[in-house]
Amino acid sequence: MEGLSADTSGRLPRSATADGRVGTGVAASRPPRPSRSMGTQTGLADFTRTEPQLDDVSTLQDELLMAAAMEFALYSAQRPLLPGRVPSRLIHAPARRVARTLVTLGRQDGLPFGHLALRQVSATVIAGRSDTQLLAFWWSNAVHLRGFMQSLNLAMTQGGDAAPKHWATEALVPRLLQQEKFVFDELVSFVWTHTFVPAVAASRARAGPAAVRAGVVKRAGQEAALRQWIAALEAVAGQLRGLGSAGHITTLRHQVLLEVMKRMDTLIFHFLVTPSTDANSEAGSSSLGGDNRSQAYTTPSPQPDRDGVSPTASQNSHSQQQQSSSGFAYDPLNPNMPMLDDSMLFFTRGVLMFGTGMNLKMACTRFQQWAFGEGGMREIWANLPAQGQTLFPLLRSAADLLMMPKDLLLEEGIRADICDSLPLSTLVYMLDRFQPDDFSREGIPFDVLTELREQAAAAGLAAESSRPPQLLVEGQATYYSPTDDMAMEKVEIGEEPGLEYGAESEEELDALSGLCTDSAAGLAPPLRFKLLHNLWDAGVPRSRRITIVRPHSADESDGTA
Repeated sequence: MEGLSADTSGRLPRSATADGRVGTGVAASRPPRPSRSMGTQTGLADFTRTEPQLDDVSTLQDELLMAAAMEFALYSAQRPLLPGRVPSRLIHAPARRVARTLVTLGRQDGLPFGHLALRQVSATVIAGRSDTQLLAFWWSNAVHLRGFMQSLNLAMTQGGDAAPKHWATEALVPRLLQQEKFVFDELVSFVWTHTFVPAVAASRARAGPAAVRAGVVKRAGQEAALRQWIAALEAVAGQLRGLGSAGHITTLRHQVLLEVMKRMDTLIFHFLVTPSTDANSEAGSSSLGGDNRSQAYTTPSPQPDRDGVSPTASQNSHSQQQQSSSGFAYDPLNPNMPMLDDSMLFFTRGVLMFGTGMNLKMACTRFQQWAFGEGGMREIWANLPAQGQTLFPLLRSAADLLMMPKDLLLEEGIRADICDSLPLSTLVYMLDRFQPDDFSREGIPFDVLTELREQAAAAGLAAESSRPPQLLVEGQATYYSPTDDMAMEKVEIGEEPGLEYGAESEEELDALSGLCTDSAAGLAPPLRFKLLHNLWDAGVPRSRRITIVRPHSADESDGTA
């Protein structure tokens, strides 16, 4: 390979050891370097043998190697270096190259490289947060890299359950989970703000008492409202389909759609239980707060990144900037809650009756039929945990509450089963405002309402029971991280390459080196790519065989292709 493997005086001897452990840290802040310097391991000893500042030169070589790995793995990630490469090879090239570099560098120098790589990806995501293709690409690579790291841990457990975890698994998997969640949140925020909300929200020009005041809802109006909600979901699904299906993006599309439907559930529920009066129509709807439902994966309290920036704070600031510049009306007491035009309501706002429950039940059925049909949720339903296998929980619980015999609410087990998504304070608030209608001419039995009020007061919820529930439509997104088996499935069946350094990888590295080479202008092949080539060449297998080893297949041989 020209520039990397030509057997001439310009070729660097391949003398790296099999374990591939070389130094890339900062010489001034780490213990004395081992006797085997990077110059020895990458075949550059001849270049530094006569230098008086050997540590400085070795540090420069470390930096060159790290720069080459970052350039090849991240900065050139979405740029095809050679024509004709299949998409299954290109989609996870960054994860594969980062993992390969981590393995060959070893613990001392691999950890700094790994953390630097993740910081660079986070910076790329923040800079391109309005590019849904870019967000999906880096989310899929974060999942794939986590799968590679977990597979290293599996390989170490071959000797028994007491085997220690691989250093890369211990150090990087928690950060990768946070990064997956961060990128997912960015994508959800963009889709919600730029696609879903414009389809359902009232514009600022129309916002006001006439726009938000509920009127008499007729059958034709109900059907029109349901169709508009489904059209908004269709718009989101169409945008997500544009992301493609390479890598793990199909899973991402379904999870984003699931989160959008969760926010839609919260948004509709808010307008169901918040009365529309001239006073709060002019000043905005009731204030909203946090959702009490459990989360599948919760990011720890936001900590500043190493450069002092909190990803969560950055995201919140970005969301506020989007809202302030949008053409839609938001609740002044909660800038995350878009105002709805009255044409979007398939019920009378703030009026809680048996008939309202029937309308909600019908709407939930229509929404779920769409979700499992055109929405494609059936494809991932079995992979979701039990708490994730529910759609529109607030609306369903509200419908059940309004339609059920109210005396059954005194039995805590029945109440928890039927209204599991409604806290006691919300339940009491709704029952206080329940009105008889043609379907149920009786109100709430006095003893039932009194007992529930007393239970709420005993739990310290008396104040919350007297005002609309505090909801947050853009609360913390629920994220279900793909399992390790899902992340590595295509690698294990041979549809995607593993960590091996094969001929195709060598050609791609040579192509990148060629972009920086011009013999006519006197530009020789860059030294940094020679360093990276020699490191990978000595530190990882050149076989085309999959490198992921599962415990049940430990007795299989490592045949070569």
